Amino acid sequence: MGKPENKPESLHGSRLENKPDITFQIKNLGKLGYLFSLYCFCLHFFIFVFFRYNVLIGYIAHLTLHLGAFYIDFKTSNSMEYNFKILEINGFNGYKTMRKMIIDLCISKLIIFAILNYMTSDAKFYFDFSLIIKVLIVLAILEVYFTVSHMILHRYFPEIHKIHHCCIRATYTTGFIFNEFDRLFEARLPILLGLLISYYIFNDSFLSIVFFAISNTWYSMDHDEYLKPYHYYHHKYINSNYCVYINLPYHDPNDKVKDVVKRS
Repeated sequence: MGKPENKPESLHGSRLENKPDITFQIKNLGKLGYLFSLYCFCLHFFIFVFFRYNVLIGYIAHLTLHLGAFYIDFKTSNSMEYNFKILEINGFNGYKTMRKMIIDLCISKLIIFAILNYMTSDAKFYFDFSLIIKVLIVLAILEVYFTVSHMILHRYFPEIHKIHHCCIRATYTTGFIFNEFDRLFEARLPILLGLLISYYIFNDSFLSIVFFAISNTWYSMDHDEYLKPYHYYHHKYINSNYCVYINLPYHDPNDKVKDVVKRS
């Protein structure tokens, strides 16, 4: 493990009274953690490699690499230990949450691989300017959906979104810890919507693959404790940056999640 992190990061526009325990000593892989980030990036971005040849083999390979990422995350960083303590304080059992997460991962990946296999059986690789434009259009639509749905959860359903924000020290695994409704509303539906737009509106099987690879990669890595993207600070300070693909700091006086998460 690397050296403990002694210096607090900037508040990134958060409210001072919402500041987490900055005396907590983070022990992780340090700069070697970027290799773990690269592992997670390859795991998601090159997802189509896993299922193009054989769906079952692809499913098993992808799931195994996922579980490997969880194991590495758990064994090389004490951030998850800290998050488990916050989960316990808020009435959630960390290990039960982890088991539910793994079960959900096994089922959801099987379903999504079946959908992708159906949608992309005739996909032909290509790369041109039109592909870039179509990807940007789909991501823009999903950005609007995610931002609005995320804001709704923070304003009107804080108890549902609470378990996700008990992960104050975001790590790779944080991207999979959700209430079941939250996961469906905020994660599953936008991915499904993007696939439907790609396949039925643009009539482009390869676009479905590219969109799925990009969106899954970003959804997972925006909690990375080594890269520390802006969503990392959304967890650390529970600020109101509701976007997923762009950094748009915003203070929402109606945000209730920060008031329901107990920190001590």
